[in-house]
Amino acid sequence: MSGRLPRNPANPRPLLSSVAAIILLTACNGDSAAEPDAAIPDDAEVVARIDGEPITAVDLDAQLQTMAARGEPPEREAALEELIDLHLLRRRAEADEIHRQPETAAEIRRQRAMLLANHLIRAEIEALNIDDDHLRAAYEDYVDNAAERREFNARHILVESRAEAEDLIRQIEEGGDFGELAREYSTGPSGDRGGDLDWFRADEVVEPFARVVAGLSPDEYTGEPVETRFGWHVILLQDVRDVEPEPFEAVRDQLREREVNAHVQQFLRELRANSEIEIEIE
Repeated sequence: MSGRLPRNPANPRPLLSSVAAIILLTACNGDSAAEPDAAIPDDAEVVARIDGEPITAVDLDAQLQTMAARGEPPEREAALEELIDLHLLRRRAEADEIHRQPETAAEIRRQRAMLLANHLIRAEIEALNIDDDHLRAAYEDYVDNAAERREFNARHILVESRAEAEDLIRQIEEGGDFGELAREYSTGPSGDRGGDLDWFRADEVVEPFARVVAGLSPDEYTGEPVETRFGWHVILLQDVRDVEPEPFEAVRDQLREREVNAHVQQFLRELRANSEIEIEIE
């Protein structure tokens, strides 16, 4: 576990990254490694040729974007020279049939999937119409929902097994100091601070950690171990506070991001619901 508490990986959920995919999949045409729909259009602008094989202006633009993402000055001449080197290496790799090696073929499929998924998600987001009226309605819900703004101050002890957590609960019941036990036994990064997680909102931590904390009263600890993907927790709630809502302009970008993430998650749920998924491993 990293960070100071078990953060919720779905809040916010980052978009897929495809910079590496752009590098790996540029101009894989003319060979069985390429997908049929990756063919170069007949009317594409050609900026260079290698043994008659074209490099297009779209390829060059993608390479310029890659250079910019690396923090390099996007100079067209340098980008074209790098693109030529990339094509020469790709052609030699294909001649040596490296793309037919199972590990390499799997990586090409994965990178292609990432690239296409990224562009699909971008298209979905661009099609959204999240105007100010929509965001202000979301803001009103945020203002009205005091529970959403409530913050918790808690400690926790993170261990690897339920038996360890149960033994810690027994020690606490017998008068053991929660902070000292956290320093001695917790495997989480907050252990050195006696398990202190400082203030956090429920949507900033994973389930069921968030749900359990919200159900505790100040100075109450969990009588049963709480399991998350990080391990087994014993949780002590120290205090709760209601936070005054920030002004609309201060949270406008966060509200937009939340609406976007909600749309993407719903889109994925619909894709799953309309597909037959069979998992063949345990």
